Amino acid sequence: MPVFHTKTIESILEPVAQQVSRLVILHEESADDGDLMPDLSKPVQIVKSAVDNLVKVGHETCSTSTDDLLQNEMPQVLVRVNQASALLIDAAHMFKYEPCSIKGRQMLIEGARYILQGVSALLLTFDESEVRKIVIVCQHVLNHLAHVEKIETIEQLVDFVKNLTPILTRMSKEVDLRTKELTHAIHRQLLTRSLEQVKTLTPLLISSINVYVTSKHTGGHCIVESIENRDYVLNKMSDELGEIIRILQLTTIDDVLLNEFDEDEQHNLKKLLKTLGNRLYQAKNWLSNSQALGGTLAERSLRMVLDDLRTHITEHCLDEKQADVLMQKVDAISQMMNRLLQLRTQSKGDTSEGASLSRNISQQLDDLYQSLEYSINLLRYTSDYQRPATTVNGKVDQTKRWLSQPDLDQFGFGEFAIRSLVKIGRQLVSICELSYRRDILECCLNIDNLLAKYKDLLRRRLPINGPECVMISRSLSLHIHQLQRRLQEAIVYQVSDDFMDITSAIKTLRQASLISSNEPSRKEVFQATVQEFINHSSSLIQTARLAANGTSCRSKSTIETINTTAAQISDLTPQVIYAARIVFGDPNNSPTTREHFDLLRDQWLTQIEYLRSQVDDAIPSDEFVKACEEAIIHDTQQTEKAIADLNSSILIDSTSNIIRRANRILLVTYQEIENSEDSAFTTQLQNASDAFKETLSPMIAAAKQLALSPDNKIAHSQWQQTNNELIDAIGNVREALQPLTSNLINDL
Repeated sequence: MPVFHTKTIESILEPVAQQVSRLVILHEESADDGDLMPDLSKPVQIVKSAVDNLVKVGHETCSTSTDDLLQNEMPQVLVRVNQASALLIDAAHMFKYEPCSIKGRQMLIEGARYILQGVSALLLTFDESEVRKIVIVCQHVLNHLAHVEKIETIEQLVDFVKNLTPILTRMSKEVDLRTKELTHAIHRQLLTRSLEQVKTLTPLLISSINVYVTSKHTGGHCIVESIENRDYVLNKMSDELGEIIRILQLTTIDDVLLNEFDEDEQHNLKKLLKTLGNRLYQAKNWLSNSQALGGTLAERSLRMVLDDLRTHITEHCLDEKQADVLMQKVDAISQMMNRLLQLRTQSKGDTSEGASLSRNISQQLDDLYQSLEYSINLLRYTSDYQRPATTVNGKVDQTKRWLSQPDLDQFGFGEFAIRSLVKIGRQLVSICELSYRRDILECCLNIDNLLAKYKDLLRRRLPINGPECVMISRSLSLHIHQLQRRLQEAIVYQVSDDFMDITSAIKTLRQASLISSNEPSRKEVFQATVQEFINHSSSLIQTARLAANGTSCRSKSTIETINTTAAQISDLTPQVIYAARIVFGDPNNSPTTREHFDLLRDQWLTQIEYLRSQVDDAIPSDEFVKACEEAIIHDTQQTEKAIADLNSSILIDSTSNIIRRANRILLVTYQEIENSEDSAFTTQLQNASDAFKETLSPMIAAAKQLALSPDNKIAHSQWQQTNNELIDAIGNVREALQPLTSNLINDL
């Protein structure tokens, strides 16, 4: 029996399936033993009663429904079910008088099969009708969102919220109920995630509209920023609603487009396909309105998708011919849109040429969607040996295959993987801790030299199993693994450093946006703070992506989640800055602008905290604790130097870093305890973390006293003692974590 996509269908079909299965078993037993078929009247009557009840409900539903599609499909399904039921009755009647009837056996099997197919079709038809009802509600919400750009006054905003609230509440309730009905975990997870996003974005949308209206009616300060904020939230909300509609209509696991936990190089194209599908509704509304001009949200969002397609088609379509076809379609749509905009600007949008262009663009968009879907389906069946790896683990695996069998790598991905590893190493050198740079650079140089020698041997067609090839191949493999280890060590340290403090930069940004207009250098301070926040956000995003793709993490779901969340934060960061500029430029310092910034700030922090937890999952916990331990020792040395120089500022910074790193260690250990099912391991780690936690408060108290009196030898001695106890306790936590990592390595 197939697994159906809702619990209701399963619960109704299961009893029928069991009764039908009994009939099939009776048939098989009698056929195997050569016995006469027993009297089937009673089991057939049970099946018929169940079917009759379903048919009755089907007729009642059909007569009261306003769904044209249901009224068209349901009668045909009901006829098939009745015919199947009649087959079973005829078979039972035939067996009563001819127990060995071959025709009766055939009718029994066909009737049983048709009963299951017919009942399944009946339930699916009804279920699809129920889904269409929810989709209509979702589309009503989308229709309401289409009016956002027209809101110019507070009164219009109040009316918008008043009209949106009941329909949004109804949609949330119905989607939530549908989520609980679904049997596929991935469907439930994606639907829940999109619904939560809509709920999160709704107050942000209202706030952004309010800020836009307020800005427009108070002198137009930061009007551009408020429009950007509004359109960003509106786009995100429309995309999530489109995603909800798409997932609602799925009945099976969609491996091509749905499986968001499958990380490959086609993933960006899959995401773009979904985005294009979500934007088609808005785009076609814009095309059908001959008076709609350029610059509207629908027109701009469609152009953004086309621009993204241009970027990713070349990068991710391995078939050059297919990439060229897709690129030509994108360019053709862009050219037609330019011409249509030109006509509409001249008030000629409703001419025959304008109408023809609108129709052609609409058709071309559908054609582009189908072509892109076809390209992804083609690439879906391409093996890993024919695609460049995206993670360090994957690249190392490809180099192993190439070095062991270079003749099989006709696409040159083995060499490409090695050069990619070297490129990652050189990129990491520019941002990583100084102590790691020399080893990474040395590994990169050695790999470059060995690769050149190995290619020379292959070019000279020397035997692959010959002494020279084997020696260089082994040496190259050794250095690649050494580079892999060095990359992981450097990335883990970078994670411990960059994610030590995720809140200070955005707190400082808020403070800078509220600086009084009378303060000197106000603008300069704000610009410097904005740049600091941009740099901070970029560092977190870059380090997170390195943790996902450059460490030993082999969890596809974790890698994908990190990359997706990092992309969302990258999109959200400019919006936080726009909101800060609105607060900074608000002459009235109104609560509206501050509340709007706080909403975006909270969303940014929520995303960053989630990203941090996923990054912590991606890296080995004992290596992370070791990196924090080394950093704390370095901070301790900085503190000692600050004490000697009587520099309170550096002293406070260094001890604050120690405290932040210690809290990060606690966070990671608690996460390990929560995720582990090994009771012996969790008990040992819990004891070590409890002992470590007890050392933190005395160290903080001693650090505060030392900051007040850097020249006080007693305070200095007290801090040294408590800090050493803290470092010793960290070592115990690291040792408690090591068995876990050892077990993971053994499993791999």
